[in-house]
Amino acid sequence: MNMKLTQEQIECNKREVIELLRSTKRDGIDGLLKVMEEGGYYTAKCHSHHHYVGGLMLHSLSACRIALSKDSGLSRDSIIVCTLLHDLCDIKGYSEFGGHGERSMNIAIASGLNLSSGEKCAIRCHMRKEHKIPHSWDDVLAVPENKALYRLVYDADKSGAKHDNPIPKMEHVRGGKIRVSYEAYDRIEEEEDVLNDFEITPELISWRLWRFVMGRDVKPLVEFEDHVDMRDRMPLAGEITPDMRDEFLQRLNEMTGRNYSFPTYFQWEMARRKGIMNDLGKKLEILYTHSSAVGASGNEKNHLPSELSYGGIDFSWIGYRLVIAK
Repeated sequence: MNMKLTQEQIECNKREVIELLRSTKRDGIDGLLKVMEEGGYYTAKCHSHHHYVGGLMLHSLSACRIALSKDSGLSRDSIIVCTLLHDLCDIKGYSEFGGHGERSMNIAIASGLNLSSGEKCAIRCHMRKEHKIPHSWDDVLAVPENKALYRLVYDADKSGAKHDNPIPKMEHVRGGKIRVSYEAYDRIEEEEDVLNDFEITPELISWRLWRFVMGRDVKPLVEFEDHVDMRDRMPLAGEITPDMRDEFLQRLNEMTGRNYSFPTYFQWEMARRKGIMNDLGKKLEILYTHSSAVGASGNEKNHLPSELSYGGIDFSWIGYRLVIAK
């Protein structure tokens, strides 16, 4: 699928990268930021994955978030510098600066940025498995903190590369006649419909997908354990207005060129009966430390804004899936 980041998303990511790098208060940051601006870092494509405008920056941010979320005990500044600069080689120019990791390291050094030997090794060797690292780095990797930094950046790069497309896969559902029952005040109503084939996501919309599309978070309804990478993979649970839902769909469709919508009650129920929905109970037990209901969504017959109820608590405005009608 061809992805297309909006200008707003690119600008939002750019601000985050600059804030992270400046937070290190490292000597040479101003020179580095100038090189990044002139080399097109913020709009560059990655060489393989994330091959779209702004992809290099998005991948680097993903790697940075993943690495920072680990309880590594390593320097936060080193993690930021190494993850955000490990693919610096993908900016314009500097072809004479060596191969992939070597070029990234040399560009950072040439910009005037002060790097430790462990940081140089982590950037230079981030694509190499440990047994394939040149012996010239043996003394550097003999220091436990340096080896741990290399391993963290290596793993974060690999994990970040898998975050190329956060849109969940779709499952095909064969259409047909369906009869549903639902509660309407003090009585039970029954209706039926004939559905065309459609596709639906077994996974719910995640925090990462929402941020990827909208460029911002929403106010959470529940408190999360302090683990960013885990939260990103979990179902979105926030205060989302109808206008925000519409904006999300519009942006997503513009980015992907597809025609996503939210499922009707009939579509949702047919997918449920066919066993396509995943089991959320265990995920929720792990994810949510405590919760508070905010507002009320109301499960309307023709649109299902929220499908989750856990522990007797109504999680308003969560539980969204995506659907494409055939």
